[in-house]
Amino acid sequence: MLARNSMSKYFLSLSLLLSAFVASNAAAVSPFSLGLGVQSLYLSSVERGFDEQDLDVIGAAVALQYHISDQVAVTGTSLLASKSFVGKSSKELSTSAHSIDVQLRTSFGVIRPYLLVGVGYIATSPSVANEQFALRLGFGVEHPLTTNLGLNLAYTLNEAGVKGGDSESSTLFGLSYRFP
Repeated sequence: MLARNSMSKYFLSLSLLLSAFVASNAAAVSPFSLGLGVQSLYLSSVERGFDEQDLDVIGAAVALQYHISDQVAVTGTSLLASKSFVGKSSKELSTSAHSIDVQLRTSFGVIRPYLLVGVGYIATSPSVANEQFALRLGFGVEHPLTTNLGLNLAYTLNEAGVKGGDSESSTLFGLSYRFP
């Protein structure tokens, strides 16, 4: 538990530090966005110490994003309150997930698709393989609703040392607010 809280603080501190470093060259318009949404994780149940086929986690996610340019953004995301669904079992699982990603964006008018690559940290408790770093690769789309408010949907594959060719993934749906 202590290690997971330390890693949570580490990832949050790292994302804030990275954002502050990049912000030293900020323009007159704020390059920062704050996102709130719902994140769903599909995790490998066998690798995490459960015999069931399905291990799903859903929770509230918060993201801080720094727009380096119109084509590149750096995002730090944390899964906050989460609820696990472990197959047909009534076992309770505590999950923590954090990530730092670089988004490569393009624009097709009001639709803004992007590719993302980054690193993540996933911790589950109680579990055998309770803490893992993951390489992340995914895609998403942002749809601006107003000048500062946008709708965001992203899907990411997490490679966290899962054996047997199984992969872990996350889906994120939320709103982002770009500060003026």
